[in-house]
Amino acid sequence: DDPRRFHFRWPAVDRMAVLLPGSVTTCFATQTGMGKSSWIFDATLRAARTAGEVVVNYQCELTPEELATMAAANILRRDRNHLTKEDRQEAAARLRDVSYYIGRNTDLTTVGPVLDLLEAAIRRLGATVVVIDHIHFIARNEKDEVSALANAMQRIKNMAVKYGVKFFVIAQPRKALQQNKGKVVHITDIKSSETVSSDADAVFAIHRNILRTKDETTQNEYDTLTEIHLLKARAKGDGPVFAKLLFLGQYASFGTLAPDTPPEFALG
Repeated sequence: DDPRRFHFRWPAVDRMAVLLPGSVTTCFATQTGMGKSSWIFDATLRAARTAGEVVVNYQCELTPEELATMAAANILRRDRNHLTKEDRQEAAARLRDVSYYIGRNTDLTTVGPVLDLLEAAIRRLGATVVVIDHIHFIARNEKDEVSALANAMQRIKNMAVKYGVKFFVIAQPRKALQQNKGKVVHITDIKSSETVSSDADAVFAIHRNILRTKDETTQNEYDTLTEIHLLKARAKGDGPVFAKLLFLGQYASFGTLAPDTPPEFALG
């Protein structure tokens, strides 16, 4: 009931863990491309629009233009591949009083300077939610990636507590063994340093089954049915640790599942 708690827009997920100011949440997926960036973006954008959260989302890979397209598709519930200039203007109008900031600096290639920039942004903007997407991108140029990640997670936790923000750290999985490819990940499957999970207050894993094609010239795709697993929570909610959502990629969104509900009506 704490009014400062971060609320996910999907009831089943919202009941999983209690994320209060000072908390750090790690999110990763079985494989790349399963929608972890979209999931966090969907959740934090809704929180900024409906709960007044001030969000700073630092992007290492997605460009501001790509996120603008995702935001317009998400807000208007219109296919991201068919947005018009008028659609973008309408989305911008709806976001006029929303505090959602996108950060990116391609000159910063290591962890320390990125966290310096984020700390300055927290102070200047009064952020209540911070996202790093993703932590391994800015650690790969460090001489010792494991030590860099360990130090980064310690600093992120200290920043979360010092400024009372809810921190979301998106991470990558380690390369799976051949016999484990496509299987649901465990908390120990996060790449590099174990501190990415041990220093977090909550850890979420996203999983989508691979839909293999018979045609070798066609790329395999993932099922739209998405599993959300809570692998760790220092403050667990009163719900289960597993939920199913529906990935709606054209809207950069995830919908709730209900019996006999067509995808276009599952947006929530």
